[in-house]
Amino acid sequence: MFHNVDTTAFPPLDTLPADVADLIKARDAAYDGLDDFEIKWHDVLSDNWHKIAEAKDSTAAADAARAGKDAFKGQTEVAKARDARPRVLGVHRVMVEDLRKAERAAQRAFRAVADTLEAPALEALQATAQAAEDAYRAFLDANAAFGLASRRVAFARAWANGDRPDWPEGGSSLVTANGEPPAATEPVAMIREVLRSFGAPHEIDPLVLVVGDSGTVLELKRSQALALVGSNSNSARIIDVPDDAA
Repeated sequence: MFHNVDTTAFPPLDTLPADVADLIKARDAAYDGLDDFEIKWHDVLSDNWHKIAEAKDSTAAADAARAGKDAFKGQTEVAKARDARPRVLGVHRVMVEDLRKAERAAQRAFRAVADTLEAPALEALQATAQAAEDAYRAFLDANAAFGLASRRVAFARAWANGDRPDWPEGGSSLVTANGEPPAATEPVAMIREVLRSFGAPHEIDPLVLVVGDSGTVLELKRSQALALVGSNSNSARIIDVPDDAA
């Protein structure tokens, strides 16, 4: 697009008076005509028109040479573009001016009747308010249930890993598998992030008892216990998950 004319998106034409709709149709026709013209003369209208034409000439000459034809026969694309460009720019300038005039005419006509659209829009606003409120409340309830479920999954995993969190009873905050809030801020993205986190593979690292050769008993995570036992040449050993981990 080479022109910089801003055009307005008006309401559907069948909702407007005929005279206003006709002016908008005229604006649309001016826009479509300009758009078609710019597509047709794109290369000539481009700031680098000369390089585009040179590239075309170079390609045509190479193709002709390969085919054993005269590469210098006929008018060059550079010459065609150079000859056409002043007239193309002139026509383009007039078409842009016509579009601007048509846009201004459509705006003036529409402004005179714009207030007639308020009443039906206000009626629709009032008619949809309750449904919007109900949908929002339903979202809050569903989001709270989802958040509670996410924290209860985290609760179960935490106990399996040797932690001792309290059973979640209420609240609506979402947590991921690592116990942190989701990084996303958009509600649907937050829900999907939580689901992905709990769907990813995870390892259970429960508490175990380690007994040293002196009889000392330690309560450690299994991974820590394995590292401790493996680093000592004494008789320290892992016995099991403690029964009274409270």
